[in-house]
Amino acid sequence: YCRFLLMNREEMLIRMYELHAPIDQQIMMCDSREEVLMLASLMMTTARDIFKSQCGVEGAKIVIGEMLEAMK
Repeated sequence: YCRFLLMNREEMLIRMYELHAPIDQQIMMCDSREEVLMLASLMMTTARDIFKSQCGVEGAKIVIGEMLEAMK
């Protein structure tokens, strides 16, 4: 349901680290707890939209559902 799930684990982790670097920079630019939470909220909304556009609604439900399960 999502192509990134077909990459080998090492390749995926390396690429995820590269893609995450600018996000880390944005987090460090936040001046307060409120700004960090605003950024997190925006990131969650954006992530949802990305999963829906790339994996379809059903694929997004699966991926997001798995993330929610992991938080328990």
